[in-house]
Amino acid sequence: MSSSPKLIDITSLDRLRRDRHVEGTQGIWIRVPNSEIRLHVVAATDANPAFVEFWDKMQAELRRLDGVGATKEELQAVRARYYARMFVRGFRNVPGTDGKDAEFSQEAATEVLTYIDDALIELAEKVFEHRNFRFANAERTIADLKDL
Repeated sequence: MSSSPKLIDITSLDRLRRDRHVEGTQGIWIRVPNSEIRLHVVAATDANPAFVEFWDKMQAELRRLDGVGATKEELQAVRARYYARMFVRGFRNVPGTDGKDAEFSQEAATEVLTYIDDALIELAEKVFEHRNFRFANAERTIADLKDL
């Protein structure tokens, strides 16, 4: 028999619980260091269907390539392609070839993660730190974007 807690106010703790919608669908915006580029990302959790589907495939491909002597750059390109697919849902302030902001696509996101050294590092640090996706933190991130 399960009963509700009697010694704590659980309603005040709701903001500290996982928000699967934020983790897997809504996501958060992160900033690429030393730039104005923003990436809209979702978490590396079971709430993200792409992460569940592609993580093991990426790991297997990286192991295979490493086993045949792939270069660091080749491994990084594979990681960038998978990370774009699993985690990036949009971006802002990415310069396009026409001088305007580039239109988002998985291919363009892969280019950002491949060619901007800090982008992939920042992405990995954020998506694997699940506390970044708690609802209170997501609200703060949304508020920060209003300054753009």
